[in-house]
Amino acid sequence: MTQRIRAIRAYCPSIEIIRRVETKELASYISRQCAVAASDVRLVIEELRNAVDYFCCTGASVKVEGIGVYSPTIDLAGTIQIRLRPDRNLTYHINTPGEFLGTIRNREAIGKTSDELVTIWNESHPGEQIPT
Repeated sequence: MTQRIRAIRAYCPSIEIIRRVETKELASYISRQCAVAASDVRLVIEELRNAVDYFCCTGASVKVEGIGVYSPTIDLAGTIQIRLRPDRNLTYHINTPGEFLGTIRNREAIGKTSDELVTIWNESHPGEQIPT
């Protein structure tokens, strides 16, 4: 099973993350869009984080319109985490043809099944065959 997963990971489509935008840059961008001081935007971002933390710690979920819903979750070991379910419009927008401008690795594998990816692996790695 491990080799099958390795083969699928090697050939499945993935997004190339080019960088991470930090809070300072995000605040600066929003500042330019809204004509609000970047320092004020940054303060609001920090307070939003604090509010999400506070409400999730009380057991509430927090809906930020246009962003998503933050909800506390717990696993079998008792570890509590905060899950973000993105707003549907964000997902819809990024999937609109022509909107995503980033790089997709293995784009030709879009629509293929895991068995088809294993077949591609087997063709490329004759000495490491994986059953389909």
